Amino acid sequence: MLIKLKHYAARAISSIVALVVFLFMLPLTLGMMLLMFLVGIATVATMRYRLHNSQGPVKWPNGSKPDGTPATSHSHKAPIDGSYTVIDE
Repeated sequence: MLIKLKHYAARAISSIVALVVFLFMLPLTLGMMLLMFLVGIATVATMRYRLHNSQGPVKWPNGSKPDGTPATSHSHKAPIDGSYTVIDE
């Protein structure tokens, strides 16, 4: 009888431990899911904002940039002296 009682006590304790671990991990898991969802929303919103408000490619008037690279290379850095024109598409 005592062995049977110990068996039931062990099962009850392990069930309580499992329940506590589950209740501890559940908010962490849901919180991380919510956090990743919000990070994804913020990333998409940022990219849409940057794409919508970008001025487009830079057109270099003299055919090459001041650093010697050709004007057709895709770099969105403006020249130091500010001499560039924006292509309206």
